[in-house]
Amino acid sequence: MLVIKIKFIILFLISISTYSIADTKQIKDINILFDSLKKIENIYDARLVERKILSIWHKHPSNKDLTDKLKLGIEIMSYGDYSFALKIFNNIIKQDPLWAEVWNKRATLLYITNEYNRSLKDIDIVLEIEPRHFGALSGRVQIFFKQKRYLEALEDLEKIKKIFPSMIDNEFINELNKLANGLNI
Repeated sequence: MLVIKIKFIILFLISISTYSIADTKQIKDINILFDSLKKIENIYDARLVERKILSIWHKHPSNKDLTDKLKLGIEIMSYGDYSFALKIFNNIIKQDPLWAEVWNKRATLLYITNEYNRSLKDIDIVLEIEPRHFGALSGRVQIFFKQKRYLEALEDLEKIKKIFPSMIDNEFINELNKLANGLNI
């Protein structure tokens, strides 16, 4: 019995260290990309960096099976089988509740199915794990806009502008500012 416990502890420690090494590499790569994203003014160059960031976010740092499940869930969601996609995302969240992108995909699914409050809760978790997640912030802007919560939408747009300056058009911010202040557009 003691031998089994020791083997379990060793396997657990190996899995944690592998996750940490992969996670550290992802964090380093993401940080470099976000640093360059802040400096890019050309939207076309910024979109290339955005794609690289999304590519990293869509890969689990240590578990290829979870990466494959996420891809499957996204594909099934795109076909409109929302209940099955939700089951897949829930399953992944149970296996790794610290992977921001699965929470983001579930938030997207909940948005598509008009479950805005549940989507907002998932977005909060995404942003807790990865505060620079411009996709989650953008999704929250859309929900706030639908709910006529213009000041909150404007705050998130300003956050996006700091993270990904070329993503947000200043004219849109100005128009939203007018809505937030009760002015007719």
